[in-house]
Amino acid sequence: MDSTLRRRRLLQALSGGVAASVSGCTDQGDSGALEMTVPRSITNISPIQTPSKYANFVPIRMLYSQLSRITYDMEREDDLATGWEEQNDDLTRWVVTIRDDATFHYNGESVTAEDVVHTYKTIVEGGYPGTGNLGGIIETNRVDEFTVEFELDRSNPDFPRYQALAWASIVPKEILEGDLESLQTEAYGSGPFVLDSFPGNDEITLRRNPEFYLTDADGNALPYADELVLSHVPDAGTEVTRLQNREIDVIHRTDTSQFTRLESISHVEPQRVTAGNFVAFVMNTDHEPWDDVRVRQAMKHAVNREEFVESVLQGYGTVGQDSVLAPLFPFYAGLPDRSQDLERAQELLAEAGYPDGFHLTEDFGITFYTPTEPPEQLNAALLFQEQFGEIGVEMELEQVSYDIFETEIWGEKPTYSVHYGTYLNEDHLLSNLIWSEGSWWDENRWENEEKDELIERARRTTDGNERSELYERVQELMYEAGPYVIPFHMENLGANAARIEGWERHPMLGHDHLERVRSTNQ
Repeated sequence: MDSTLRRRRLLQALSGGVAASVSGCTDQGDSGALEMTVPRSITNISPIQTPSKYANFVPIRMLYSQLSRITYDMEREDDLATGWEEQNDDLTRWVVTIRDDATFHYNGESVTAEDVVHTYKTIVEGGYPGTGNLGGIIETNRVDEFTVEFELDRSNPDFPRYQALAWASIVPKEILEGDLESLQTEAYGSGPFVLDSFPGNDEITLRRNPEFYLTDADGNALPYADELVLSHVPDAGTEVTRLQNREIDVIHRTDTSQFTRLESISHVEPQRVTAGNFVAFVMNTDHEPWDDVRVRQAMKHAVNREEFVESVLQGYGTVGQDSVLAPLFPFYAGLPDRSQDLERAQELLAEAGYPDGFHLTEDFGITFYTPTEPPEQLNAALLFQEQFGEIGVEMELEQVSYDIFETEIWGEKPTYSVHYGTYLNEDHLLSNLIWSEGSWWDENRWENEEKDELIERARRTTDGNERSELYERVQELMYEAGPYVIPFHMENLGANAARIEGWERHPMLGHDHLERVRSTNQ
């Protein structure tokens, strides 16, 4: 590597409890077993092949290491990485140095640049699910044993942040060159836990990795727990009963209907945190009548947003204004409150040629779909259908299983109720859903040259004021003419037994730091 870099900005690892090694630490955990429930089945533990399903991401994060990670206050810190260097002014080339004390648990060999390079090449060249989510990578090259260079297809001042996703988990080169299918049921990572058993969709058991490289702030070895059991309980009420009966330690995510009950249990600590989650009514603009902006505006005016927050979220959230960006994000714009205005909605429909409304299914052959879980998504869909009926817009609503929704509806049908969680930052969300070259833009097909240019310009600048102005205008465009009706942003809710220390409800689903969670009564 040329020792003279045209531009160097070293982003050192945040010190908050992250130490360089576990030298001098004991190799035993101090917390016995930790049992946590997740709201969906765990179907695939391959960081390369898993779809966007956060129940899969929970064990993947504990079995594998990423270059970066996101803290509970949404800051980035290094994991495998020890420093990042920008290589040019347009922020399209980056060099990362990785630690030299991380080892894979299946063979004890060091994690090296070769493993990092082959992981990213496999994802990008194979077109796997994480391809469009890793910050624009087009080329990855080895510099030396512990140094890697990335080339991007676009400017990205936040590139290190993208490497905190579970899809960016580092997999050994020899496994990537062998049987990729084995990754779905076997684990080969360097994370805080190793795989003990994965008999099926409802439960996975991990045990402590005694060679894990991180320590806590006092130099104690991580993880604390000797065993981590993740299980799926389909019924939320049963899940709460198990926590009440001290059969489990943590509920990773619960729905709003159970939270009041959790608050009433003396030995349980409910957890709630502001997040960027939202449920949206999707209007794919390639299809009539959604290609007419007046119809989209009518749908936006038709909803009573306060009713969504109170009835769907039970108050655990805030009113949304049809922007995918929530108040959680630094560059969130305070858009005007859009109260329900049925008269204006009907005027817009009349201007578009529908003075009496329309039947979406009978007139345009479009069915409105929703998965039956999570309950907030289903209940929002039911309320959408009811409130749209008030302006004469009727539609057939078909409820499907989440698995059917994920494989046959999402991104395939023109209209459905969709749930998105909290993303890494503004660009991560906008570049996937709103930018016309985004991975999931096909969901809505919203053509608007101004918003594309704004998103691209925001990527190229590190000036906070400039980015704020650019993102504000993008949000105004979504508010005025965007392809989504977004009536709320919801909190992340969970709970733990009072004896549990170190667990917090993370704003991003699946980004919990479970290696730092322990029981106090072992």
